[in-house]
Amino acid sequence: MIRGTCTSPAPGLSGHFADPALKRLSELVYRESAIVLGPEKAMFVKARLSQRFRQLGCENVAAYIARVEQDRSGHEIRRMINLITTHETSFFRENAHFEFLTRKCFPHAVAPLKIWSAGCASGEEPYSIAITALEAAASRVRQTCVLATDISSSILATAKTGRYEADRLEPVSEERKRRFFTRSQGQQGTTYEVRPAIRERVSFAQLNLALPWPMRGPFDVIFCRNVMIYFARPFQLDLARRFAKLLRPGGHLCIGHSESLGVPGDELTLVQPALYRKDG
Repeated sequence: MIRGTCTSPAPGLSGHFADPALKRLSELVYRESAIVLGPEKAMFVKARLSQRFRQLGCENVAAYIARVEQDRSGHEIRRMINLITTHETSFFRENAHFEFLTRKCFPHAVAPLKIWSAGCASGEEPYSIAITALEAAASRVRQTCVLATDISSSILATAKTGRYEADRLEPVSEERKRRFFTRSQGQQGTTYEVRPAIRERVSFAQLNLALPWPMRGPFDVIFCRNVMIYFARPFQLDLARRFAKLLRPGGHLCIGHSESLGVPGDELTLVQPALYRKDG
């Protein structure tokens, strides 16, 4: 059953859709996840869902939407969101945030840190955080715990394996590869698997950011990078306020360098591009 988490209209969902069924699909996605799919994404959406159409024997978008709306379990709309969400990520992507952890957060920590990677995709970000913590000199920092969440159950299954093809390790230095990964050679080529010392520091869980959050915090650092660009502006600011509530005083929120919160409110102060501190 479609639960309808976002009931207010979102920019870009009204008018200009050549196919009324695509407009309806965009409305359903927004209502379930707060993700905005404007008319410019029409071809992208069709391409992402084409294989699913064939699997179900649906001739067009309208027939597929009928299947989605008839599915009272809600499984199909969640599968649809899995298929249309983008999971672009890499190890140590936008490295300034990892450098900030090394320079400013870890040296002053008096206890293991709690860090949340929201929208973790295939896991490179939370594993990069755990590697950065393990490289820290203080033994207490090495016990840092990372919560990694994503809306997509299928991409989380990939993340949990901790196994990556060789090209995914291109941003990782040879020293880090030797220290933190196990290299394997098989019929499909070279793969790298995150070592247990890193994997045991990361916990994965499925989470729709548009729904209530079960965690209570407080977190020392929250990463939500290159995720909010898929949401309407009011929801972005609402997310920032909810993140701030879960940060300890002096904690930090990291967002993508292509994103901006503008003036998110009294609780968060811009420290450097894409990095905010909770005051108080």
